[in-house]
Amino acid sequence: MERNNLIKKGLVVDVILLFFSVSVILSTGTTDVKQSTMPTSSGDTLYVGGDGLGNYTKIQDAIDNASVGDTIFV
Repeated sequence: MERNNLIKKGLVVDVILLFFSVSVILSTGTTDVKQSTMPTSSGDTLYVGGDGLGNYTKIQDAIDNASVGDTIFV
């Protein structure tokens, strides 16, 4: 009977260690984040669709009229 309790306790300890080690491994992973190379504070914003003044009806028209640093929202 004591042997069964020892086996059960050992199994519980093993499961706890397994969960702990998996959580540590997952929490130490790294994530690569690419920085945007496009300027975010300069340039105009061009809109495609919607009913605002100066909005483009075609994406290609907005692309044709865009300059470096402009943002196009569709």
